[in-house]
Amino acid sequence: MYHDQYLFSDEIYTLVGENIRTIRQSMGIKQTALSIQADIDQKQLSLIENGKARPRLSVYLRIANALQVSMNQLLAGANTLRQEQVRRWDPETVEQAKDILLQLLALFNTK
Repeated sequence: MYHDQYLFSDEIYTLVGENIRTIRQSMGIKQTALSIQADIDQKQLSLIENGKARPRLSVYLRIANALQVSMNQLLAGANTLRQEQVRRWDPETVEQAKDILLQLLALFNTK
């Protein structure tokens, strides 16, 4: 059995919530109307859009169906988020990490 903390980082919930809100607003759909269409409580939808809820996949599927979009569209930007995290590593930090790894490998090779 998987534990929630191993599946997604908190940033993913925020990102998906923002995507839901953006898609909903671009379609001119009120939050109340989407909650009815997706068969979820409006307060729960608000929490999802604000990244404060950790709904099951089935809830995201209902929202995607109600918006008539794919799950890929709800998750759009996840790769961008990961790329931004990777870009934060400046070249000097990468070189330092490489040096440390090489030193550790050298220790193992001598035994």
